[in-house]
Amino acid sequence: MRACSASAMFSRTDNSATLPSLAGDGGKASGTLSLRNPDGNAGIAAQFTVRGAAIAPFVWQTGGAPLATGTFDLTANVEASGRSANAVVSSLTGGGTIGLHDVALQSVNGDAVAPMPISEAIFDAHRLAREIDQPDPAVPLPYRRERIGL
Repeated sequence: MRACSASAMFSRTDNSATLPSLAGDGGKASGTLSLRNPDGNAGIAAQFTVRGAAIAPFVWQTGGAPLATGTFDLTANVEASGRSANAVVSSLTGGGTIGLHDVALQSVNGDAVAPMPISEAIFDAHRLAREIDQPDPAVPLPYRRERIGL
């Protein structure tokens, strides 16, 4: 995503610095950042939102074209605090969401998804072999308790 135009506000006190609003590219990217240090306990809080960003610049190229095209929306927030850099990093918490829109994939590697159906087939066959003596072996039992004597 390229920011064609951007704006920011900044405020500072003895114990904190705040960017209460960040905006860019016609409102497609925005966020806030707060750094504070009361009594030697550093604190960081950040929130940002990206709307309608192109996927292509963030994915690798294959055959001279991006692997995926489309747009994405991203919202995230993080918070941390501590008396040292290690403590701040260790206390990082946060969350976020990502939404994909009008995504087109140039190619999919079938080998990447093949192991799952194979493992499911093996499990199903094993389950059927264990439950073949049940009244309806085509329907899996909700659970089967097995005791193994040693």
